[in-house]
Amino acid sequence: MNHSSFESLFFEEYVESLLYFFIFLGSYFLKELKSSEDVCKWLRSLGDEYATYEHPFRKHNIDGYWLLNHVDDTKLAAYGIKNKEHRQAILDGIKELREKCPEQFAKPQ
Repeated sequence: MNHSSFESLFFEEYVESLLYFFIFLGSYFLKELKSSEDVCKWLRSLGDEYATYEHPFRKHNIDGYWLLNHVDDTKLAAYGIKNKEHRQAILDGIKELREKCPEQFAKPQ
């Protein structure tokens, strides 16, 4: 086995272990929010005025995992959502989604 094959194998195992950690140990995950399109559908469910934010969510490929584990007020502002009330409504919606997560995902281990 040459050096680059070994590094590649190590990297694949590393990525698999990280995925296991993030998905199964203390992260939030909902099956119905897998893709950025699923997130955009959820965003539209907050109200017609939120459909205008679909573009930045698609541009940044915000899927359900990213939405529930990484999106905060600062990131929403960086995505171009200037309206503070809209950002708060999105954050409130994210909080509700987290509460719907299966218990083994919703509580850090």
